[in-house]
Amino acid sequence: MRGSYPSILEHTYSSRVVYNLFINNEKMGETGINAAIAGYYDVPVALVTGDRKLAEEAKAFLGKVETVTVKEAIGRTAACCLSPVKARQLIKKGAIKALRRVNELKPFKIKPPIKLKVAFINPGMAEMAELVPGSKRLNSRMVSFSSKDIIEVYKALLAMITLAGTTV
Repeated sequence: MRGSYPSILEHTYSSRVVYNLFINNEKMGETGINAAIAGYYDVPVALVTGDRKLAEEAKAFLGKVETVTVKEAIGRTAACCLSPVKARQLIKKGAIKALRRVNELKPFKIKPPIKLKVAFINPGMAEMAELVPGSKRLNSRMVSFSSKDIIEVYKALLAMITLAGTTV
């Protein structure tokens, strides 16, 4: 998620637009939000692969999820990566372990009301994001949106990011 260090291309949907993102006052990135969308459909996340920070983030939000670390960040755009052959082997083993435990896994759900807060890179971006119906400007760079439905929150987030991205 945005602000993870060290990690590869840390971002929360758009590092060009989003500075930070919170759901019910908890900092969250793609891992948590995407897991919540899967949870909406009663689907648990069984396996997450990527760098060490992603694995840590997944465990923090999802608990018993299987993780496979295939690279270690040495900078924002540089990593020490496993060979493709080794990475595939580990991912296959991780997938087999995850599927054997799938009945133990619970869908990740966020209790409503779901309050999204997005801090944008600059005030102009927040100004555009607050054009989303139902949103509210909290300060110069932060906009909120609330709903009882994670899908509606997600759609609002994507609209905010798209609108905010039109500024220079």
